[in-house]
Amino acid sequence: MKISKRSAVAAAGYVLLYALSIAILASSPGFNAGESLAVFLIFGVGFSIAAWLSTIGVEPARVEVQRPGSEFIAVFFYLLIFAILILGWGLSAVKDSIPREPAQSVAILLVKLITMVAVPAFILKAFGYSLLDLFRVERLGKAGWRASLLMTVLLFLLQAFLGRGLQSLSALDAPGSLILLFAPIALLWMCLEAGLAEEFLFRVFLQTRSSAWLRSETAGIVVMALIFGLAHAPGYVLRGQHFDRRHGKGARYSHGCCVFHCSGLANRADVRCSLDAHTEFVAACFSSRMDRSAPQSRGIYQELDR
Repeated sequence: MKISKRSAVAAAGYVLLYALSIAILASSPGFNAGESLAVFLIFGVGFSIAAWLSTIGVEPARVEVQRPGSEFIAVFFYLLIFAILILGWGLSAVKDSIPREPAQSVAILLVKLITMVAVPAFILKAFGYSLLDLFRVERLGKAGWRASLLMTVLLFLLQAFLGRGLQSLSALDAPGSLILLFAPIALLWMCLEAGLAEEFLFRVFLQTRSSAWLRSETAGIVVMALIFGLAHAPGYVLRGQHFDRRHGKGARYSHGCCVFHCSGLANRADVRCSLDAHTEFVAACFSSRMDRSAPQSRGIYQELDR
């Protein structure tokens, strides 16, 4: 497999940024280098190899970018506005104004769907793209289903042995039948909040345009992964909390997101799925529909908010 010069430069640049982030985090009290190394080996290496092997024979989705330069500039400025108004202020304002569940979760979902899907879609429509093309559903085929099934099993095993998903489920003070009832609803909710909102913004809107502008799929993935990592620690940077050492976990989480989404460097197919290993999947979704003040959910939220 031939590696282009642009791809090699992008990969080398990411490795340098990764090493720099490790060096900066090493000065933070309580920093665990072993944790970062484990994240790199599991997501950066292990999941990359698994994704590469499982997507052999899968045809990547073809995305035509008509005006790479102009579209990338539009994407850049929108993401800048989005970072300041939504990540830096908007989501927190929604949480403060609507403190009770499930109204808060519904409001946040609506804000995300509007700002991360609807507005970006209409920006691309202004460049001449059809909404039907932007939201077209392609058949996975046998190879695609095989890849999805394998990655799903691997993520489940990761949560079972290294994550807290099953522990969070067992800690819920609710009958198993109720959990089974809410599990499909939680999955649908996550498909909208993470699968649609995040993947449309970062993959369809950002990655395709940065890849076309930089003329390198690898460079596009690196740019997307770095921005994705920073976006998942908005309060850490945008509110000046990076000066507070107590928020070191935010930097480590952001760092982990960068590594995880760069695992797409080895992908041979554009498999649009949200695999966030830091999410407690059904337990977090199920308990987020409860009132935080309820005894059965208080323990879960205390754990998730640490």
